[in-house]
Amino acid sequence: MLDLNRTMFYKTEFDILALKGQDALWSVVLKIRGWIADKARRSSYRFPCDNATWTSLKNGTRAKAEGADVEMYSSLHIEEGVYTWACRFAENVDLKDGSAPRQWLTEVGFKGRSLEESTFSLVLSYSDRAGFIGPLQAVPGRSIPKLVDYLLKDDALDCTVSGINVKSGPVEVGSENAQEMLGIIANTDRGIPVVFASPGTLGQPLVDPHELHRALGPNALVCYAMGLQAAEAMNSLLEPLRLACFGGAVRVYATQPRVDEPLDHARHRFVAASAIREHGEDYVVDMLRRALAQDVHFWQSMLRVDDVKHLNRESARERRIAELKRRFQDEALEEMLSTEEATEALKQDNELIKEENNQLREEVHNLRARCQSYEAAFAGASAADGEGRLAEIVRAARRLPPGHGDGNRPTRRCGVPRPDRLHGARVGLMRRVPHGSLRLVGRYPRHVHHSAPALCRQRERGHSARVQQPLYLLAGARRGPHDPQEP
Repeated sequence: MLDLNRTMFYKTEFDILALKGQDALWSVVLKIRGWIADKARRSSYRFPCDNATWTSLKNGTRAKAEGADVEMYSSLHIEEGVYTWACRFAENVDLKDGSAPRQWLTEVGFKGRSLEESTFSLVLSYSDRAGFIGPLQAVPGRSIPKLVDYLLKDDALDCTVSGINVKSGPVEVGSENAQEMLGIIANTDRGIPVVFASPGTLGQPLVDPHELHRALGPNALVCYAMGLQAAEAMNSLLEPLRLACFGGAVRVYATQPRVDEPLDHARHRFVAASAIREHGEDYVVDMLRRALAQDVHFWQSMLRVDDVKHLNRESARERRIAELKRRFQDEALEEMLSTEEATEALKQDNELIKEENNQLREEVHNLRARCQSYEAAFAGASAADGEGRLAEIVRAARRLPPGHGDGNRPTRRCGVPRPDRLHGARVGLMRRVPHGSLRLVGRYPRHVHHSAPALCRQRERGHSARVQQPLYLLAGARRGPHDPQEP
């Protein structure tokens, strides 16, 4: 949470590239260690500077000074070998002169894109103890933190903003580089303001460009023209875009220009020469520093320790979710495999049942064929008497396919429809013997209304007396409960 009592002193952001391919984060950490060591010597306190402590600080930990209320803590996030790191260095300064104690807070952010390339950000702010009744410490003069100077002066690091080198000082513009400077000013992807100080009537800028650079640092690219001829070369290129600057004025070209839009020139503000002469050089420098190097909106976009901690929490949550998904997927896969095995077993059982069913269907079909053959034989007989009919039945039975089973199976009784002319005749009981022959086994009287098995039907109606009905016993059929035993 932003401390409303805090005053922005300086902010900056630029890209860092380790030219020799080394770890850019470790290079920044070493620069921070040197910067804190210098502060400790000047303020007479001791801060640990051994490699073990700073390796721990790189990985995210906390360290305190001895002899002063000074503390530093950091947080590290690693994703696919890319470092995201931030630290807070807090100094509590009490002058013991009756003024309010003041805390200086330096926040550093390191957003890596690869091992050797990253974006460096820094915010330096201070706050006086809230509720203190008494005088405040003096307002600090404008300066750039030594840590920024250490990074800009390191030859092993390349420091740029939108591809523009910010390590050098103010750029002098002349006829030989005016076209190049126009390309920088009109670049629609430019992410750094350009401050141009034009020369006055005497050929010198009214605001010292070096003082501007010392106040702004890498927050802006400062350029200037020495002599009216150099200014004319630059303005001849800027005039068609309505971006010219002359007469000692200072113009600030805003970021992401849209020079093809008619009203875009109004975004690029300038300080007139008359205002500079009226208020003085410091007025202009402080105004530009407040606008470009002390923009409090930068707090909303810079990388801070809390942001890195949030990244670590999100990564831990994503890992937990991935682990739960993997676990549930494994359980679901195991359940799917077991279901697949059970389904396969059911399919095999189903195939066996289908095969058995087909066999039963075939057996039923054969039995129905036998039944139809018997019915055809019994119904189509045309013998003149019982003996002739019996002979035909015997011949028809010999033509039938053999039954399922052997001759030892019990016989089944079948009622044979009796023609009127054979009424009262006694027909012998026949038994089927191997090779389709029939053998007489005896006579058996039956009721007229006896319902015969499926092979034969009783055709007579209205008879209730006991008559001699021609019956046969067929080998391989099930014996009925009233069938007589063979003699």
